[in-house]
Amino acid sequence: MMAWRSSASTNDEMVDNLKSFQVITTNIVEQGFRNVDRSYFVPPGREHLAHADQPLKFGNIHISAPHVYGSAIEALELRPNAPLAFLNIGSGTGYVSCVVASILGYTSTNYGIEIQNDAVLHSRDAIDRWKQAYSGKLPQIQIVHGNALNILLDKGEATVGFDRIYIGAAINRTDLNKVTCMLKPGGIMVGPVGDELVKIIRTTIRNSNTSTTTTTTTTRKPRRTFSSRKSKKSSNPKKPPNNNNNNTLTFGDELDPYDSDPGETYRDHCDNIRGKPTRSCLQM
Repeated sequence: MMAWRSSASTNDEMVDNLKSFQVITTNIVEQGFRNVDRSYFVPPGREHLAHADQPLKFGNIHISAPHVYGSAIEALELRPNAPLAFLNIGSGTGYVSCVVASILGYTSTNYGIEIQNDAVLHSRDAIDRWKQAYSGKLPQIQIVHGNALNILLDKGEATVGFDRIYIGAAINRTDLNKVTCMLKPGGIMVGPVGDELVKIIRTTIRNSNTSTTTTTTTTRKPRRTFSSRKSKKSSNPKKPPNNNNNNTLTFGDELDPYDSDPGETYRDHCDNIRGKPTRSCLQM
């Protein structure tokens, strides 16, 4: 059991706990979590654990612990009512997509892509039920069934790019370029790569032969920065999760890297970027 994991009986109590442990540090993210009750999104039969700070899973339906999402969404440094384009890769239950939507507001665009069809159906139902209870203006939250590595970069929303990408699934380092190509210049991606949580900032124009990205790695060890072309090895590297296909992005089983390391925390930071939404969709 982690030193800062705790239980709660309501969504507000859960958010209060995340604040008291300084997982949530800004009023913007606090309000986003209060706007979206986690109980709508947990796997069936796990409703009594909806506000406990622990991951929940039933088959392909998986939702990470609240502190994981709290730290990740703080890392995105979102602004309220900002017209940013957001992509959630391995969108799972749709919980993160809704928290982000409630922060960015109706002028933003919000896409999720999930490879497990039962998770897609669960998330769409959860999102609809949450929307019925929410009184604020929201963007259309589109959850697409598919593999993010198959998104066509020359069609739909991907031609414009995304300001923020959150990866809620494990991805191999060899596939990072396929995701970073969907970032706008200055765009930011946060998510697990191998056994590390990383932040990638796209620093130059997309499709340029001289394009580079800067990657900041956050692990349970001190943070370090490296080039995406050549990464530094950890002094105590861990073996990445086993994957039979090195070119496959696995959805529906989001990593919770804290479960095996009680008492540890992480904090990630990234810059905010202004973007302009479009109305086209993802195409594969």
